[in-house]
Amino acid sequence: MEEIKNLQDQLAKIDVLDSRLRAILFDLSLLRKSLEASNSNIDVSPAAKDDLLETVYQKLRKRKASRSNFRSFCKANSVNTLEDFIKYKPSTFLRFKGIGPKTLTDVREAIESLGVVWSDAQ
Repeated sequence: MEEIKNLQDQLAKIDVLDSRLRAILFDLSLLRKSLEASNSNIDVSPAAKDDLLETVYQKLRKRKASRSNFRSFCKANSVNTLEDFIKYKPSTFLRFKGIGPKTLTDVREAIESLGVVWSDAQ
């Protein structure tokens, strides 16, 4: 009799988890649609891409060391656009002289505030 109760409890827990997972998947699909809609409104002309890199510099304005290290990396690697920059993985960026975890975090936050995902899993 107790086995049946345990089985029923386990099935009930599975149903709750299934319901939560479906809700999360629904929310993710809404988020995807929202991002796709906002992405279609972004100007991706060459001038706009240059502006995005400049926007990252501006977002690092209060973090002078991070901004300086970011600029040094961009100059040393002939990076002229944000698209050029995100081709480098964060782990590669971190190995550059003068780049530490704080600079990495500051730059990642600045980039991701623009809606761009920058990670090693690219």
